[in-house]
Amino acid sequence: MGFVNRILPNDTLRGFVEAQVQKLVALPSASLLQTKKLMKDPYRVEVALQIRRENDVFRSLLSAPAAVEAMTAFSHKRKPDFSKLL
Repeated sequence: MGFVNRILPNDTLRGFVEAQVQKLVALPSASLLQTKKLMKDPYRVEVALQIRRENDVFRSLLSAPAAVEAMTAFSHKRKPDFSKLL
């Protein structure tokens, strides 16, 4: 079912978790919150409705400051900095 995708030795677990957390906190929070919400809902609604909802969220976030920063960073060949965004 894909529930386990990695097994780590105890002595490396903390470092791995901290690295994953740093990746998440570097992302735009609005996108993470919407993604989490969408992931919790698919079992309550039809698949087609869920896809429409995901598309609506995606379109609404395309003009958000985080998307502008991501596209600007990409065009300038640098990592995006979402730290100043809400």
